[in-house]
Amino acid sequence: MRWIKALFLILLSSLLVAGGGYGYVWYKAKSYIDETLVAILPGYRVTYENLILDPRGEVRLEAVEAQPIGYLSSVFVKQVSIRADAPLFFMQANPALGSGDWPSFLSINIAKLRINLDADFMETATEGLGVEGSELVNIAALGCGNVREFSLPVMKAMGFPEIQADLNIRLDPDNDHGRLVLSSDLELLGIAGQSLSLEMSLTPGYLTPQTLLAASPRLQKFSFKYQDLGLASRRDSFCSAESKLSVDDYHALHLGLVKAQAVELGMEVPDSLWELYQKANDSGANLSLTLSPEGGLGSELFVLMNAPHVLAERLNLGVMLNSQRVDLQGIDWRALLPSPDKAEEFKNISEPFVDVKKLEPVGLDKNFVEQRQVVQSYQATSYEDLSSYLQHDVRLFTYFGRQVEGRLLAVDDKKIVVLRRLDQGSASYPVDRDKLEVIEVYR
Repeated sequence: MRWIKALFLILLSSLLVAGGGYGYVWYKAKSYIDETLVAILPGYRVTYENLILDPRGEVRLEAVEAQPIGYLSSVFVKQVSIRADAPLFFMQANPALGSGDWPSFLSINIAKLRINLDADFMETATEGLGVEGSELVNIAALGCGNVREFSLPVMKAMGFPEIQADLNIRLDPDNDHGRLVLSSDLELLGIAGQSLSLEMSLTPGYLTPQTLLAASPRLQKFSFKYQDLGLASRRDSFCSAESKLSVDDYHALHLGLVKAQAVELGMEVPDSLWELYQKANDSGANLSLTLSPEGGLGSELFVLMNAPHVLAERLNLGVMLNSQRVDLQGIDWRALLPSPDKAEEFKNISEPFVDVKKLEPVGLDKNFVEQRQVVQSYQATSYEDLSSYLQHDVRLFTYFGRQVEGRLLAVDDKKIVVLRRLDQGSASYPVDRDKLEVIEVYR
Protein backbone atom coordinates (compact mmCIF):
# COMPACT_ATOMS: atom_id res chain seq x y z
CA MET A 1 0.00 0.00 0.00
CA ARG A 2 2.95 2.31 0.65
CA TRP A 3 3.94 2.31 -3.03
CA ILE A 4 0.40 3.27 -3.99
CA LYS A 5 0.51 6.23 -1.57
CA ALA A 6 3.93 7.20 -2.84
CA LEU A 7 2.74 7.05 -6.46
CA PHE A 8 -0.32 9.12 -5.58
CA LEU A 9 1.86 11.75 -3.90
CA ILE A 10 4.16 11.85 -6.92
CA LEU A 11 1.21 12.29 -9.30
CA LEU A 12 -0.37 14.94 -7.09
CA SER A 13 2.91 16.82 -6.81
CA SER A 14 3.37 16.68 -10.59
CA LEU A 15 -0.13 18.03 -11.16
CA LEU A 16 0.45 20.84 -8.66
CA VAL A 17 3.74 21.75 -10.29
CA ALA A 18 2.21 21.62 -13.78
CA GLY A 19 -0.83 23.61 -12.66
CA GLY A 20 1.32 26.16 -10.90
CA GLY A 21 3.54 26.49 -13.98
CA TYR A 22 0.55 26.91 -16.25
CA GLY A 23 -0.94 29.49 -13.89
CA TYR A 24 2.31 31.45 -13.85
CA VAL A 25 2.59 31.39 -17.65
CA TRP A 26 -1.11 32.38 -17.94
CA TYR A 27 -0.55 35.31 -15.57
CA LYS A 28 2.53 36.49 -17.47
CA ALA A 29 0.71 36.16 -20.80
CA LYS A 30 -2.28 38.09 -19.45
CA SER A 31 -0.01 40.86 -18.17
CA TYR A 32 1.68 41.11 -21.57
CA ILE A 33 -1.68 41.22 -23.41
CA ASP A 34 -3.14 43.82 -21.05
CA GLU A 35 -0.05 46.04 -21.34
CA THR A 36 -0.09 45.71 -25.13
CA LEU A 37 -3.79 46.64 -25.34
CA VAL A 38 -3.19 49.77 -23.25
CA ALA A 39 -0.22 50.73 -25.45
CA ILE A 40 -1.94 50.30 -28.82
CA LEU A 41 -5.41 51.52 -27.72
CA PRO A 42 -4.68 54.32 -25.23
CA GLY A 43 -8.05 56.02 -25.70
CA TYR A 44 -10.15 52.87 -25.27
CA ARG A 45 -11.57 50.89 -22.39
CA VAL A 46 -10.94 47.27 -23.44
CA THR A 47 -12.62 44.24 -21.86
CA TYR A 48 -12.84 40.58 -22.81
CA GLU A 49 -14.71 37.56 -21.48
CA ASN A 50 -12.11 34.81 -21.80
CA LEU A 51 -8.34 34.51 -22.14
CA ILE A 52 -7.22 31.09 -23.35
CA LEU A 53 -3.56 30.07 -23.31
CA ASP A 54 -2.39 27.26 -25.56
CA PRO A 55 1.01 25.94 -24.33
CA ARG A 56 2.02 25.40 -27.96
CA GLY A 57 2.30 29.17 -28.41
CA GLU A 58 -1.11 30.83 -28.73
CA VAL A 59 -2.97 33.39 -26.66
CA ARG A 60 -6.64 33.84 -27.57
CA LEU A 61 -9.09 36.48 -26.39
CA GLU A 62 -12.81 35.92 -26.84
CA ALA A 63 -15.69 38.41 -26.90
CA VAL A 64 -13.55 41.56 -26.93
CA GLU A 65 -15.18 44.98 -26.53
CA ALA A 66 -13.28 48.24 -27.10
CA GLN A 67 -15.17 51.35 -26.00
CA PRO A 68 -13.69 54.79 -26.80
CA ILE A 69 -13.46 56.76 -23.58
CA GLY A 70 -16.24 59.35 -23.44
CA TYR A 71 -18.60 57.48 -25.77
CA LEU A 72 -21.41 54.96 -25.34
CA SER A 73 -20.83 52.84 -28.45
CA SER A 74 -18.17 50.14 -28.76
CA VAL A 75 -16.22 48.12 -31.28
CA PHE A 76 -16.87 44.38 -30.93
CA VAL A 77 -14.55 41.51 -31.87
CA LYS A 78 -15.52 37.86 -31.63
CA GLN A 79 -11.96 36.60 -31.22
CA VAL A 80 -8.37 37.86 -31.19
CA SER A 81 -5.62 35.26 -31.52
CA ILE A 82 -1.87 35.88 -31.17
CA ARG A 83 0.39 32.99 -32.18
CA ALA A 84 4.12 32.32 -32.17
CA ASP A 85 6.14 29.14 -32.53
CA ALA A 86 7.86 29.74 -29.17
CA PRO A 87 5.60 28.50 -26.32
CA LEU A 88 7.20 30.79 -23.70
CA PHE A 89 7.42 33.86 -25.95
CA PHE A 90 4.54 35.69 -24.25
CA MET A 91 6.24 35.42 -20.85
CA GLN A 92 9.03 37.76 -21.95
CA ALA A 93 8.01 39.17 -25.33
CA ASN A 94 9.49 42.64 -24.93
CA PRO A 95 12.99 41.50 -23.84
CA ALA A 96 13.02 38.87 -26.60
CA LEU A 97 12.15 41.36 -29.33
CA GLY A 98 14.57 43.93 -27.94
CA SER A 99 17.46 41.47 -28.08
CA GLY A 100 16.60 40.22 -31.57
CA ASP A 101 15.54 36.79 -30.30
CA TRP A 102 12.52 36.60 -32.59
CA PRO A 103 10.27 33.58 -33.02
CA SER A 104 10.28 32.18 -36.54
CA PHE A 105 6.80 33.68 -36.98
CA LEU A 106 4.35 35.90 -35.13
CA SER A 107 0.74 36.30 -36.22
CA ILE A 108 -2.32 38.23 -35.08
CA ASN A 109 -5.78 37.17 -36.20
CA ILE A 110 -8.85 39.36 -35.58
CA ALA A 111 -12.09 37.54 -36.34
CA LYS A 112 -15.52 39.14 -36.80
CA LEU A 113 -14.73 42.76 -35.97
CA ARG A 114 -17.94 44.81 -36.06
CA ILE A 115 -18.40 48.60 -36.16
CA ASN A 116 -21.88 50.11 -36.43
CA LEU A 117 -21.81 53.14 -38.74
CA ASP A 118 -24.34 54.83 -36.44
CA ALA A 119 -21.94 54.58 -33.48
CA ASP A 120 -21.58 57.87 -31.63
CA PHE A 121 -17.78 57.94 -32.05
CA MET A 122 -17.86 57.55 -35.85
CA GLU A 123 -18.87 61.15 -36.53
CA THR A 124 -16.03 62.44 -34.36
CA ALA A 125 -13.55 60.02 -35.97
CA THR A 126 -14.31 61.43 -39.42
CA GLU A 127 -14.44 65.13 -38.53
CA GLY A 128 -12.24 67.19 -40.81
CA LEU A 129 -12.16 64.46 -43.47
CA GLY A 130 -15.01 65.94 -45.48
CA VAL A 131 -14.69 67.96 -48.65
CA GLU A 132 -14.20 71.66 -48.04
CA GLY A 133 -15.89 73.86 -50.64
CA SER A 134 -19.08 73.18 -52.55
CA GLU A 135 -17.51 72.19 -55.87
CA LEU A 136 -14.79 69.79 -54.73
CA VAL A 137 -15.50 66.13 -55.45
CA ASN A 138 -13.50 63.04 -54.54
CA ILE A 139 -12.17 61.41 -57.71
CA ALA A 140 -13.89 58.12 -56.85
CA ALA A 141 -17.28 59.92 -56.64
CA LEU A 142 -17.08 61.73 -60.01
CA GLY A 143 -20.32 61.25 -61.94
CA CYS A 144 -22.26 60.05 -58.87
CA GLY A 145 -24.95 62.75 -58.98
CA ASN A 146 -24.46 65.34 -56.24
CA VAL A 147 -22.40 63.01 -54.07
CA ARG A 148 -19.03 64.60 -53.34
CA GLU A 149 -17.41 61.72 -51.46
CA PHE A 150 -18.28 58.24 -50.24
CA SER A 151 -18.66 59.39 -46.64
CA LEU A 152 -20.29 57.43 -43.81
CA PRO A 153 -23.82 58.75 -44.52
CA VAL A 154 -23.39 57.82 -48.19
CA MET A 155 -22.13 54.33 -47.28
CA LYS A 156 -25.22 53.88 -45.11
CA ALA A 157 -27.43 55.10 -47.96
CA MET A 158 -25.74 52.51 -50.17
CA GLY A 159 -26.94 49.80 -47.77
CA PHE A 160 -24.00 49.28 -45.41
CA PRO A 161 -25.33 49.70 -41.84
CA GLU A 162 -22.10 48.39 -40.32
CA ILE A 163 -18.59 47.26 -41.12
CA GLN A 164 -17.69 43.63 -40.49
CA ALA A 165 -14.08 42.60 -40.98
CA ASP A 166 -11.61 39.75 -40.57
CA LEU A 167 -7.93 40.68 -40.37
CA ASN A 168 -4.80 38.56 -40.25
CA ILE A 169 -1.29 40.00 -39.87
CA ARG A 170 1.80 37.78 -39.98
CA LEU A 171 5.46 38.57 -39.39
CA ASP A 172 8.20 36.15 -40.52
CA PRO A 173 11.58 37.42 -39.27
CA ASP A 174 14.94 35.72 -39.83
CA ASN A 175 17.61 37.68 -37.96
CA ASP A 176 20.37 35.18 -38.77
CA HIS A 177 19.90 35.47 -42.54
CA GLY A 178 18.76 39.10 -42.63
CA ARG A 179 15.23 38.60 -43.93
CA LEU A 180 11.87 40.03 -42.91
CA VAL A 181 8.44 39.33 -44.42
CA LEU A 182 5.32 41.20 -43.32
CA SER A 183 1.94 40.17 -44.74
CA SER A 184 -1.69 41.00 -44.06
CA ASP A 185 -5.10 39.86 -45.26
CA LEU A 186 -8.21 41.98 -44.75
CA GLU A 187 -11.76 41.06 -45.71
CA LEU A 188 -14.57 43.58 -45.37
CA LEU A 189 -17.71 41.45 -45.51
CA GLY A 190 -19.80 42.31 -48.57
CA ILE A 191 -17.43 45.12 -49.55
CA ALA A 192 -13.91 44.10 -50.59
CA GLY A 193 -10.84 42.08 -49.68
CA GLN A 194 -7.19 43.02 -49.91
CA SER A 195 -3.82 41.39 -49.26
CA LEU A 196 -0.40 42.97 -48.74
CA SER A 197 3.03 41.38 -48.64
CA LEU A 198 6.33 43.15 -48.02
CA GLU A 199 9.67 41.32 -48.20
CA MET A 200 12.80 43.08 -46.98
CA SER A 201 16.46 42.12 -46.71
CA LEU A 202 18.79 43.61 -44.11
CA THR A 203 22.14 43.13 -42.45
CA PRO A 204 22.11 39.81 -40.52
CA GLY A 205 21.90 40.29 -36.75
CA TYR A 206 20.53 43.83 -36.97
CA LEU A 207 16.84 42.99 -36.59
CA THR A 208 16.33 44.82 -33.28
CA PRO A 209 14.58 48.13 -32.54
CA GLN A 210 17.93 49.71 -31.60
CA THR A 211 19.83 48.69 -34.75
CA LEU A 212 17.10 48.55 -37.41
CA LEU A 213 17.97 51.93 -38.94
CA ALA A 214 21.56 50.80 -39.42
CA ALA A 215 20.52 47.48 -40.95
CA SER A 216 20.58 48.81 -44.56
CA PRO A 217 17.04 47.55 -45.32
CA ARG A 218 16.26 46.88 -48.98
CA LEU A 219 12.92 46.21 -50.58
CA GLN A 220 13.03 42.85 -52.36
CA LYS A 221 9.37 42.38 -53.20
CA PHE A 222 6.03 44.05 -52.61
CA SER A 223 2.63 42.74 -53.65
CA PHE A 224 -0.91 44.07 -53.33
CA LYS A 225 -4.12 42.25 -54.21
CA TYR A 226 -7.66 43.60 -54.30
CA GLN A 227 -10.91 41.68 -54.73
CA ASP A 228 -14.31 43.31 -55.09
CA LEU A 229 -16.85 41.53 -52.85
CA GLY A 230 -19.92 43.66 -53.46
CA LEU A 231 -18.89 47.31 -53.21
CA ALA A 232 -18.87 47.91 -56.99
CA SER A 233 -22.39 46.64 -57.59
CA ARG A 234 -23.85 48.70 -54.73
CA ARG A 235 -21.92 51.77 -55.88
CA ASP A 236 -23.18 51.32 -59.45
CA SER A 237 -26.82 50.99 -58.36
CA PHE A 238 -26.57 53.92 -55.97
CA CYS A 239 -24.72 56.27 -58.33
CA SER A 240 -26.85 55.46 -61.35
CA ALA A 241 -29.90 56.42 -59.27
CA GLU A 242 -28.21 59.59 -58.00
CA SER A 243 -27.15 60.65 -61.50
CA LYS A 244 -30.45 59.49 -63.07
CA LEU A 245 -28.49 57.49 -65.65
CA SER A 246 -28.21 53.85 -66.58
CA VAL A 247 -25.28 51.96 -65.06
CA ASP A 248 -23.44 51.99 -68.41
CA ASP A 249 -23.97 55.75 -68.83
CA TYR A 250 -22.83 56.37 -65.26
CA HIS A 251 -19.64 54.41 -66.01
CA ALA A 252 -19.12 56.44 -69.18
CA LEU A 253 -19.66 59.73 -67.35
CA HIS A 254 -17.33 58.77 -64.52
CA LEU A 255 -14.57 57.72 -66.93
CA GLY A 256 -15.06 60.88 -68.99
CA LEU A 257 -14.63 63.07 -65.91
CA VAL A 258 -11.54 61.20 -64.74
CA LYS A 259 -10.05 61.60 -68.24
CA ALA A 260 -10.88 65.30 -68.09
CA GLN A 261 -8.98 65.61 -64.83
CA ALA A 262 -5.96 63.89 -66.42
CA VAL A 263 -6.12 66.40 -69.28
CA GLU A 264 -6.28 69.28 -66.78
CA LEU A 265 -3.08 67.97 -65.20
CA GLY A 266 -1.34 67.59 -68.53
CA MET A 267 -1.14 63.80 -68.24
CA GLU A 268 -1.02 61.64 -71.37
CA VAL A 269 -2.65 58.34 -70.44
CA PRO A 270 -2.75 55.59 -73.11
CA ASP A 271 -6.01 53.82 -73.94
CA SER A 272 -4.66 50.55 -72.52
CA LEU A 273 -4.47 52.06 -69.03
CA TRP A 274 -7.95 53.59 -69.33
CA GLU A 275 -9.25 50.15 -70.25
CA LEU A 276 -7.45 48.72 -67.23
CA TYR A 277 -9.03 51.40 -65.01
CA GLN A 278 -12.51 50.58 -66.32
CA LYS A 279 -12.21 46.83 -65.82
CA ALA A 280 -10.68 47.24 -62.37
CA ASN A 281 -13.84 49.11 -61.30
CA ASP A 282 -16.21 46.41 -62.57
CA SER A 283 -18.23 44.27 -60.18
CA GLY A 284 -16.28 41.24 -58.99
CA ALA A 285 -12.96 42.49 -60.37
CA ASN A 286 -9.69 41.30 -58.85
CA LEU A 287 -6.47 43.22 -59.30
CA SER A 288 -2.92 42.41 -58.22
CA LEU A 289 0.21 44.54 -58.37
CA THR A 290 3.79 43.44 -57.71
CA LEU A 291 7.08 45.30 -57.38
CA SER A 292 10.25 43.21 -57.62
CA PRO A 293 13.25 45.47 -58.25
CA GLU A 294 16.26 43.51 -59.41
CA GLY A 295 18.84 43.52 -56.63
CA GLY A 296 16.40 45.18 -54.27
CA LEU A 297 15.79 48.85 -53.62
CA GLY A 298 17.27 50.75 -50.70
CA SER A 299 18.40 54.29 -49.96
CA GLU A 300 18.65 55.11 -53.68
CA LEU A 301 14.85 55.39 -53.57
CA PHE A 302 15.17 58.99 -52.33
CA VAL A 303 17.27 59.89 -55.36
CA LEU A 304 14.98 58.13 -57.83
CA MET A 305 11.93 59.93 -56.44
CA ASN A 306 13.17 62.97 -58.35
CA ALA A 307 12.81 60.96 -61.57
CA PRO A 308 9.55 58.98 -61.18
CA HIS A 309 9.69 57.62 -64.74
CA VAL A 310 13.09 56.06 -63.99
CA LEU A 311 11.80 54.76 -60.66
CA ALA A 312 8.81 53.11 -62.39
CA GLU A 313 11.14 51.15 -64.67
CA ARG A 314 13.46 50.27 -61.77
CA LEU A 315 10.61 48.82 -59.73
CA ASN A 316 9.87 46.11 -62.32
CA LEU A 317 6.13 46.61 -62.04
CA GLY A 318 3.78 43.72 -62.76
CA VAL A 319 -0.04 43.94 -62.96
CA MET A 320 -2.66 41.22 -63.26
CA LEU A 321 -6.38 41.89 -63.77
CA ASN A 322 -8.92 39.11 -63.31
CA SER A 323 -6.01 36.63 -63.25
CA GLN A 324 -4.73 37.82 -66.65
CA ARG A 325 -1.34 39.52 -66.95
CA VAL A 326 -1.49 43.11 -68.21
CA ASP A 327 1.06 44.06 -70.85
CA LEU A 328 2.89 47.20 -69.74
CA GLN A 329 5.46 47.18 -72.51
CA GLY A 330 5.77 50.48 -74.32
CA ILE A 331 4.22 52.58 -71.52
CA ASP A 332 5.73 56.07 -71.52
CA TRP A 333 5.97 56.63 -67.76
CA ARG A 334 7.25 60.16 -68.19
CA ALA A 335 4.09 61.14 -70.12
CA LEU A 336 1.95 59.94 -67.19
CA LEU A 337 3.43 62.59 -64.91
CA PRO A 338 1.47 65.85 -64.43
CA SER A 339 3.14 68.78 -66.15
CA PRO A 340 4.85 71.08 -63.60
CA ASP A 341 2.88 74.19 -64.58
CA LYS A 342 -0.46 72.36 -64.41
CA ALA A 343 0.39 70.70 -61.10
CA GLU A 344 1.16 74.14 -59.65
CA GLU A 345 -2.41 75.24 -60.35
CA PHE A 346 -3.76 72.35 -58.25
CA LYS A 347 -1.36 72.62 -55.30
CA ASN A 348 -4.03 74.16 -53.05
CA ILE A 349 -6.53 71.37 -53.74
CA SER A 350 -6.33 68.20 -51.66
CA GLU A 351 -4.95 65.46 -53.91
CA PRO A 352 -7.96 63.07 -53.98
CA PHE A 353 -10.40 65.91 -54.80
CA VAL A 354 -11.06 67.84 -57.98
CA ASP A 355 -13.00 70.97 -58.92
CA VAL A 356 -15.85 69.76 -61.13
CA LYS A 357 -16.47 73.28 -62.48
CA LYS A 358 -13.33 72.89 -64.60
CA LEU A 359 -14.24 69.49 -66.01
CA GLU A 360 -16.16 68.54 -69.11
CA PRO A 361 -16.33 64.78 -69.73
CA VAL A 362 -13.87 63.53 -72.33
CA GLY A 363 -14.94 61.02 -74.97
CA LEU A 364 -18.72 61.56 -74.72
CA ASP A 365 -20.91 62.88 -77.51
CA LYS A 366 -22.39 66.38 -77.31
CA ASN A 367 -25.96 65.16 -76.68
CA PHE A 368 -24.87 63.17 -73.64
CA VAL A 369 -23.10 66.19 -72.18
CA GLU A 370 -26.04 68.51 -72.83
CA GLN A 371 -28.50 66.10 -71.22
CA ARG A 372 -26.63 66.23 -67.91
CA GLN A 373 -26.45 70.03 -67.86
CA VAL A 374 -29.76 70.41 -66.05
CA VAL A 375 -30.21 73.73 -64.26
CA GLN A 376 -30.32 73.14 -60.51
CA SER A 377 -31.72 75.36 -57.79
CA TYR A 378 -33.01 75.25 -54.23
CA GLN A 379 -36.44 73.61 -54.27
CA ALA A 380 -38.92 73.15 -51.45
CA THR A 381 -38.90 69.57 -50.13
CA SER A 382 -40.93 67.72 -47.53
CA TYR A 383 -39.27 66.34 -44.40
CA GLU A 384 -40.36 62.81 -45.37
CA ASP A 385 -38.39 63.01 -48.65
CA LEU A 386 -35.14 64.26 -47.10
CA SER A 387 -33.65 60.77 -46.74
CA SER A 388 -33.40 60.68 -50.54
CA TYR A 389 -31.12 63.73 -50.58
CA LEU A 390 -28.23 62.79 -48.30
CA GLN A 391 -25.07 64.72 -49.24
CA HIS A 392 -27.13 67.40 -51.05
CA ASP A 393 -26.90 71.08 -50.15
CA VAL A 394 -29.89 72.21 -48.10
CA ARG A 395 -31.27 75.56 -46.97
CA LEU A 396 -33.41 75.58 -43.84
CA PHE A 397 -35.58 78.27 -42.31
CA THR A 398 -36.72 77.88 -38.69
CA TYR A 399 -40.03 79.19 -37.39
CA PHE A 400 -38.21 81.98 -35.51
CA GLY A 401 -36.57 83.26 -38.72
CA ARG A 402 -33.09 81.71 -38.60
CA GLN A 403 -31.51 80.45 -41.84
CA VAL A 404 -29.18 77.41 -41.88
CA GLU A 405 -27.26 76.28 -44.97
CA GLY A 406 -24.99 73.28 -45.42
CA ARG A 407 -24.69 69.71 -46.60
CA LEU A 408 -27.27 67.16 -45.42
CA LEU A 409 -25.45 64.43 -43.44
CA ALA A 410 -28.23 62.51 -41.68
CA VAL A 411 -31.94 62.51 -41.06
CA ASP A 412 -34.24 60.61 -38.68
CA ASP A 413 -37.77 61.01 -37.32
CA LYS A 414 -36.84 63.82 -34.91
CA LYS A 415 -33.95 65.81 -36.36
CA ILE A 416 -31.60 66.35 -39.26
CA VAL A 417 -27.82 66.91 -39.18
CA VAL A 418 -26.23 69.48 -41.50
CA LEU A 419 -22.53 69.99 -42.17
CA ARG A 420 -21.96 73.76 -42.03
CA ARG A 421 -18.88 75.41 -43.51
CA LEU A 422 -17.20 77.78 -41.06
CA ASP A 423 -14.25 80.13 -41.31
CA GLN A 424 -11.86 77.57 -39.86
CA GLY A 425 -13.32 74.37 -41.31
CA SER A 426 -16.72 72.77 -40.82
CA ALA A 427 -18.97 71.47 -38.06
CA SER A 428 -22.01 69.22 -37.76
CA TYR A 429 -25.17 71.10 -36.80
CA PRO A 430 -28.35 69.29 -35.62
CA VAL A 431 -31.75 70.90 -36.22
CA ASP A 432 -34.91 69.60 -34.53
CA ARG A 433 -37.77 68.75 -36.87
CA ASP A 434 -40.35 70.69 -34.88
CA LYS A 435 -38.33 73.92 -35.33
CA LEU A 436 -38.35 73.83 -39.13
CA GLU A 437 -40.59 76.11 -41.12
CA VAL A 438 -39.21 75.69 -44.67
CA ILE A 439 -36.88 73.02 -46.11
CA GLU A 440 -35.14 73.50 -49.48
CA VAL A 441 -32.81 71.09 -51.28
CA TYR A 442 -30.42 72.10 -54.07
CA ARG A 443 -31.38 69.75 -56.90
